[in-house]
Amino acid sequence: MLWVRKLMGWVLVGMAVHFLRPVLAESAAVFLLSAVALAAGVHLGWLDQNTATFRAFAWLKTGAGVAGLVLAAFLVTAWALKGPGWPGSLFRRGSGRGPEAQKAGRH
Repeated sequence: MLWVRKLMGWVLVGMAVHFLRPVLAESAAVFLLSAVALAAGVHLGWLDQNTATFRAFAWLKTGAGVAGLVLAAFLVTAWALKGPGWPGSLFRRGSGRGPEAQKAGRH
């Protein structure tokens, strides 16, 4: 039960970063969100010493840790591979720019 409270705490920290995105630069928002995912994954997956009575809890903790690491790597990689010529943003869809707007003739 304590581990679930810590998980929900990390979810709240991630939501706080999500609501800070409009006042941050795009790269800062991406790196801050990936840092939260990385910290949550490492903390929940490996640093936390909580145990439970059912055997699958160790797998659950490891899965949460791996999910945090994968999410952090995905966010940074998607931001890095976007390149300087891409007009759209990683987080803002439907801004009227990008390939979907060009196909629709809204460019």
